[in-house]
Amino acid sequence: MRIYLYLFMIFIILVSILGVSPLKEFSWGEQGKVKPIKDQDKIVILQHEISDLKKSLKDMQLVIEAQQAILDELKKDLVQPPATPTIQPSPRDPDSQAASKSGLPSLAALNPNISAIGDFTGNMSDDERSEEGDRFGFREVELGFQAAVDPYARADFFVATEEGEEGEIETDVEEGYLTLLTLPWGLQAKLGKFYANFGKINRIHRPERPYIDDPLFIKNFFGEEGRLSSPGVSLSSLIPNPWDKYMELSVEILNGENESSFAGKESDHPIYLAHLKNFFDLSDLSSLELGLTGATGFNDSEGDQRTTLEGLDLTYRWRPLGQGLYRSFIFQTEALFNQRETESRNINSFGFYSFANYQFSRRWYLGGRLEYSEFPSIDIDNEWGYSGILTFFPSEFSRFRLQYNHIDRNYEKDEDQILFQATFTLGPHRPEPF
Repeated sequence: MRIYLYLFMIFIILVSILGVSPLKEFSWGEQGKVKPIKDQDKIVILQHEISDLKKSLKDMQLVIEAQQAILDELKKDLVQPPATPTIQPSPRDPDSQAASKSGLPSLAALNPNISAIGDFTGNMSDDERSEEGDRFGFREVELGFQAAVDPYARADFFVATEEGEEGEIETDVEEGYLTLLTLPWGLQAKLGKFYANFGKINRIHRPERPYIDDPLFIKNFFGEEGRLSSPGVSLSSLIPNPWDKYMELSVEILNGENESSFAGKESDHPIYLAHLKNFFDLSDLSSLELGLTGATGFNDSEGDQRTTLEGLDLTYRWRPLGQGLYRSFIFQTEALFNQRETESRNINSFGFYSFANYQFSRRWYLGGRLEYSEFPSIDIDNEWGYSGILTFFPSEFSRFRLQYNHIDRNYEKDEDQILFQATFTLGPHRPEPF
């Protein structure tokens, strides 16, 4: 019943959104009937193609740079220049000295894009049992290294340094994977450790998420780190369809290392996951993204008890023409359904969140989040969450955020939190998945 209630809530919200004036998707006929505006299929297709090209532009630039470096080397091998007096490089340029001795291009041309993100947070809670406590701290410092390996592949590494449970500094490779860009039939593959393509928010790194803390069901079903990630392989491709819409299918096989919903690091059994992403241009002002996810794996080391997760994610975006720098609106919702086998009985639990964020000036955003979550192995305990979020963006390289949370639990005392976040970035950083 909770599932149908939640789907009905989503339907009502969509109907409400589609009825407001910023969409201007429909006009009313003389007899009160909804009449669609002129056919814009060709325009929508072109807009989709332009959007897809923009997303691939940075990757293509890296590939071109790598191809140019290889081409320069081939030219040097084929063409022997006439003898000329040797010019010693400046002693102040060690890269030039190394390049001249080896015959290779300047090392600067081969350097990857390097970035650093600082995630400074503060927490104040009325619950003395809160793990964060009333304190400030660097929640995470993330280093990114990204570059084209050759004309056929790209590599991405993200290393995070964060404070451990006892105050010690811990370093972890959050992601490190190779992307094969030119496989047959338009396929792309990822090999390494990466965030699983489950839902919408799981693939976004924590400092870049649109709120300070993670939604309750993300923490309850994927762990306190708020992510489902593991070494594995991923294969993705665009799906041709008669509607000429953007449809992407991803299939992944991951180690079953997640300890909240699956067996954990001691397991030899993999997680199998599939994600279908659909993107629709509703108008020149708005778009809708719909995703469906399924994942399955064992929750015990012997491989006798299986967990199956289904996910639904929906994102609506609105940005008016001519005011895109000053006005925008995003509505995002995700739901997770869990079926877990145990020795005594089967567990059926559920969680969701809905998030809305309105930009009311060039640098200010006001948002809210409603959420509900049960637990992977307990379906009688639950918690509701209500959040208000105020964000200030001085630029794309810095962000300040203030958030209030009220958590209503049926198994222990309620909790009120005030959270603060300052995020700042150095260097180029690949945009998070759209």
